[in-house]
Amino acid sequence: MSTTTNSTNEKQIVFRVSEAIHRQVRIKAAEEGTLSPNQFAREKLLKALGISNLDDEKTS
Repeated sequence: MSTTTNSTNEKQIVFRVSEAIHRQVRIKAAEEGTLSPNQFAREKLLKALGISNLDDEKTS
């Protein structure tokens, strides 16, 4: 896992998954709504960690 900084001073967390897991995430994202696979994965990861998107926006 690596962390990089983008031009808005937000941190980015990047990790790799197998093609099978990537496919599952894309399918779940499509089934559950209008979020892109990356947005969907971000939302699910933050929820699993007990961090809401609102908390994330307050610290930016």
